[in-house]
Amino acid sequence: MYKSLRRVYPERNSIKTPFYVGAARAPSVTGPYERIGDRPALRWKGKPLVAEDPYVWRDARGVYHAIFHSQIEDDDERLCGGHAFSEDGVAWTFGGTAFSNLVRIAAAPHDAPYEYRFSRRERPHLAIDHTGTARALTNGATPYWPCSEPNVCPTDYCFTSLELLGPTPDAVEEAAEE
Repeated sequence: MYKSLRRVYPERNSIKTPFYVGAARAPSVTGPYERIGDRPALRWKGKPLVAEDPYVWRDARGVYHAIFHSQIEDDDERLCGGHAFSEDGVAWTFGGTAFSNLVRIAAAPHDAPYEYRFSRRERPHLAIDHTGTARALTNGATPYWPCSEPNVCPTDYCFTSLELLGPTPDAVEEAAEE
């Protein structure tokens, strides 16, 4: 999968943003790559899904998955992350929202965690362990968008956030003790 920035699709003129995800194949990771079709690989409600920054992996059963920054119409978390899957890496099915802009933040050891809603979470990547289980999600996170405070954020900016997925080791240990 790739982010289409300059490729013109027929639907591009009627949509505000030009970012779509396309599919390509190659005989090896070094290429040469060949685009699969002239249309976006992801569709939702019959229209191209506005998406970018795909992260693709293959699970233990051989199914391909992708998470990406998406702009889903009529979604409370429009500027969030989507998920798609494919049996062959060519025909993709959009699975819906994969992550939102709301992150649970761990505080100091004796303080209660709190939640923070980012303006955007883009460029998703997963940290996957030796069993193939996703353990953490990283994103480029932006607290404010657009930023209107030149003294606070004079240009577009973000930082890397890391969110642990699933139960924490302490929760697993506590459950085992019960």
